[in-house]
Amino acid sequence: DLDPDLDLDPDPDLDLDPSFSCHSSLFAEAKGGDPASIQLARVTVTDERGNTSSQIPCNGGAALALPVESRGVTIRQLRAVWANVQRRCTDEKWTNRQGVLLKPEQVNLYDVNKYVIKPFTNTSQRSFVESLPSTSGPQPPRWFISHWWGEPVKDFLSCLEQHTRDFLWNKDDVQDAGGGGMTIDTPYWVCAYANNQWHLTDDITRDPSKSGFTKALIAANGRTVSILDKEGTVFTRVWCVYELYLALLVERKLGFPRVWAAYTAHKHLSKVGSGYNDEALEAVGIVHGVRGAPCDLNSRVTALREAYFPMGLVFQSLDIKVETATASIEDDRRHILNSIVGKAEKDLDDAPESMHEKYDSLNNLIHSTFATSQGALQAARREGSGTWQNVLIAMSKATDIEKISFDFGYGWDNILAAEAMELISHLPTALQRLHLAEANFGPHFVHALADWIDKANDLEIILISSSCINGDDDDSTHLAEANFGPHFVHALADWIDKANDLEVILISASCINGDDDSNSNTISNSNPNPNLARERILKPRLFTMLASLVLAPVRNRASRVARRRLAKAVASKDSIKKVKVCDTDYFLGSEKRILGKNVVFEPLQWVGDDSC
Repeated sequence: DLDPDLDLDPDPDLDLDPSFSCHSSLFAEAKGGDPASIQLARVTVTDERGNTSSQIPCNGGAALALPVESRGVTIRQLRAVWANVQRRCTDEKWTNRQGVLLKPEQVNLYDVNKYVIKPFTNTSQRSFVESLPSTSGPQPPRWFISHWWGEPVKDFLSCLEQHTRDFLWNKDDVQDAGGGGMTIDTPYWVCAYANNQWHLTDDITRDPSKSGFTKALIAANGRTVSILDKEGTVFTRVWCVYELYLALLVERKLGFPRVWAAYTAHKHLSKVGSGYNDEALEAVGIVHGVRGAPCDLNSRVTALREAYFPMGLVFQSLDIKVETATASIEDDRRHILNSIVGKAEKDLDDAPESMHEKYDSLNNLIHSTFATSQGALQAARREGSGTWQNVLIAMSKATDIEKISFDFGYGWDNILAAEAMELISHLPTALQRLHLAEANFGPHFVHALADWIDKANDLEIILISSSCINGDDDDSTHLAEANFGPHFVHALADWIDKANDLEVILISASCINGDDDSNSNTISNSNPNPNLARERILKPRLFTMLASLVLAPVRNRASRVARRRLAKAVASKDSIKKVKVCDTDYFLGSEKRILGKNVVFEPLQWVGDDSC
């Protein structure tokens, strides 16, 4: 019954459950276009002794009875639903709720509920997942899905397919807690397929906090994927906003790690280094959590992957107001808003308040969750001052973000020191871990960082790597690839003798002998002694480095002051227990005295998530 080109099993060596045969023929053709006439297709089943028979594989003819939180649906099962849509939609002349003829790629969950879910469950009067012959028992979800029913099911499936790929790896406890180890047989909880559409009050209770949604979130350890439709309608739906609220509430109350992702259907060709090596992908996601998506080797790869996310959707999220969100059933909206402000169950039918501080708290929480994405911040900076300021303000109000990483070596093209200082000054003060790389913005930036540290009461780890205290273009002089031989070095030394205000000179990736002075016919006989040239240029009052790596010069007075200011800020934080100094050659004795006994000298130990 399926399109022969549809690949239901990408791994030909996978040992399948015998019941897999029913996945590819879950539904028979509707007779005469009447959806009520849909019946389960008969399949040929072979037993252990080789005997074959034709039968309806439907769990002995009766649907299972599963708790609502154990009714997850797998990618494999969702592929079968999509195959059913493709096969039947055009032939049966499906129409949407406005009576307009549908194409398969336009079919959404409202339509699937009308033409697939309810006809298929008419006899069992149970949920779709319980009625599927491929459901052999409880399917507890690894992830909870928050979405709008108006999203085309094709796009919805594309998002979950990509999420499954991004979260395939499960190499350690952190990735396991973050939802790694996904396969096409790992369940997601999707309300349309998990709730009993014939008896919705069984699963959607009067008190939303006691509904099947909450139970499923707890079963998924709070891990949530928000599916964003291309128009951002999801942000205007009260159930979608409330589901995010529930996810954050469940994580906070039960101590689950913060794991949340937003995916949207967006065709793009990924770049090398983003994890997919120039593949054509159908969807892209932004991931928040302890370590992000398992496919991201580090923060730079995360930025590469998330750069394709249509950031207009993120900017739309900054306009979320739960108090103005809508619902298909007005009672749901009333109950949800009253539940958010903390009203007792007996008062949930009251008219909801138009303004409340808990609305503001929830709105700020959702805004900041989107705004702390490095990709969103980079896009906002490119958009201009208004959007940039809005995203910074939203980020500053975050209260549940544990870690932020900024790698200024990628995606922050031509960022100014003033912009970097703005970014640092708007970091949420509840942050626990901060990683900055390639932060070459000069002493003023370091002072801004120290000012923020003074306010960051929960800060535990700050890692600054590949960063120069003087910045890229402060009052130091930097020569690179200056391979011109000793004559050049003597000329440089002559200029240094006259440069009364020079404090720092940095020479990198340069050879004192030049590129090819041994083959030179013009100066080979008159080349001065290279050692003498080197001695002239290495004056005690100057910090110089003849190497290929740019490290932090410390002789600049402004730099010394900034470093000491940073050391004082770090020393004042009781939450920071230890300071690791990884490059002892460039560590000032005054900084050691400021930091006190908590200083240890040891090489930097790198692990997969850029943590120290």
